[in-house]
Amino acid sequence: MDKVLIIFNREPYDNTDVNWNALRLADTLQKNGQKVRIFLMNDSVDMARDVCKAPEGSEDLSQMLKDLIANG
Repeated sequence: MDKVLIIFNREPYDNTDVNWNALRLADTLQKNGQKVRIFLMNDSVDMARDVCKAPEGSEDLSQMLKDLIANG
């Protein structure tokens, strides 16, 4: 089993798809049997906080992160 570390360091909703794409990548890797570790640093730590709310029309990055954690 391969192990992958994904490091997040951007604020959750910075008008780019960087965090969303990284979370989708982590989900895909996990579903393909790879062990995924996520490291949050700097502004990305906000994704793990309940006060982080998705702007209108955006994916809920906090929920995506919680789902990844719940799935192992």
